[in-house]
Amino acid sequence: MCLSTLFTVAELYVILYDAIVKGDNKALGHGREGYYFGESGEYLMYDVAKTIASALVKLGRGESEEPTTFTKEELDKYLGGVSCFCFLNLTF
Repeated sequence: MCLSTLFTVAELYVILYDAIVKGDNKALGHGREGYYFGESGEYLMYDVAKTIASALVKLGRGESEEPTTFTKEELDKYLGGVSCFCFLNLTF
């Protein structure tokens, strides 16, 4: 699975911190507009999805703790048809 370097994770924190300090909520995005996952080691997206699904069930916002794949319609609607969540060394 994709790995983020320590530099990439640090860059993510700097970008978030700067936006928070400036009070730039529109650029920051949070809640429905932004979720941030920073990892400097190896992980499986299945494990990430399972943890999110479990949290949603506990909050009463999900029905199953078992993650499911996106349908073609969901990919088009929410992700512009993109199905890869790997953005290694992405610079904002």
